[in-house]
Amino acid sequence: MLGRHLAAHPGDPAALRSMAYALSALDRHEEAVGTAGQLVAAEPEDPEAHVTVAEVASAAGEAELAHRAASFALELAPADWSKLVLYTRVRCVHSDELWDGVALTVERIKNVELAERAVGLAPHEADAHVVLGLAYLHNGQARRADQAYAHALALDPVNHEATVGRTVCANRLAKPGKGVRASSALLANDPTDRVNQFLLLNSTVAALGLAMAVGVVMSLVAVRAAKAGFPGFDGAIAPNLLVGACALVSWLWVGFYLRRFRGAAARRVWALVKQSKLLLAYCWTGLAAQACLGAAALLPYRPLSASPSAMVAFMVLIQWPTWMAWWSLYFAAVFKLRREAKTL
Repeated sequence: MLGRHLAAHPGDPAALRSMAYALSALDRHEEAVGTAGQLVAAEPEDPEAHVTVAEVASAAGEAELAHRAASFALELAPADWSKLVLYTRVRCVHSDELWDGVALTVERIKNVELAERAVGLAPHEADAHVVLGLAYLHNGQARRADQAYAHALALDPVNHEATVGRTVCANRLAKPGKGVRASSALLANDPTDRVNQFLLLNSTVAALGLAMAVGVVMSLVAVRAAKAGFPGFDGAIAPNLLVGACALVSWLWVGFYLRRFRGAAARRVWALVKQSKLLLAYCWTGLAAQACLGAAALLPYRPLSASPSAMVAFMVLIQWPTWMAWWSLYFAAVFKLRREAKTL
């Protein structure tokens, strides 16, 4: 219908704008950018025409064109907070493509200043707080970003970008359990969205990684304490009690995070994990490593000072190699997710 209308009225701005966005949504980015260019040619002094170019060019990955168009839109309407938000968003999203080195650091600080100015112009607009969160996040200030996204959700509880932002912040702030819960809710709303799938997998890897790290620390503490011995205590009992306590704490910690994976969340995670052999191996190896810690607490052994311990042999021959394999898979999974993030 738009095609027929444009054939009859080739310079209609409203039709050109609608066609540009429609083509962009269909991933026909080159045609979308060309159509937006026709719109600017028809109305060069209209800031909304430049907004259209900036948005479709950004979706197409054309950073320079998006930045230039957003800048023109802001010049034509300097008092319009939405143009400032668009300009700041384009600068944040494409910062790695537009600058590098020291210039990148300087421009990211400038992005925060621009976003704070946008919030000052429109303190009751959720989009202004969202772009402030984005600027903080790109500048490495995850805690402030989380606060900005929370403010945006207070103004607009169904703001998808703010919800995604808080999920990313949860992972950055070492709160992956919270990230699992939030990303699972996002995926429930749109199971096919690649960004939501990525966020859930990223939160899952981070949550299991944090839980297992506690298990490793507890095991090392137990072995060191067993080697040192406990003067005044029966050496055969005290180390066993310590290892048992460490195993219990470690299992409780893992359980604290795994409770996020029950019901629908567990099914969503498992459906995504099964698509990757690396992530599948990561999860199974992690469970095996944790099982080793639980089994270690149940093994009877003599005091280390008297004879080599079955416990230590178990750790050296089985538990530690399992953990080393798990950590290797953990870092491989993190790198895999980082590579995937660049394609989103």
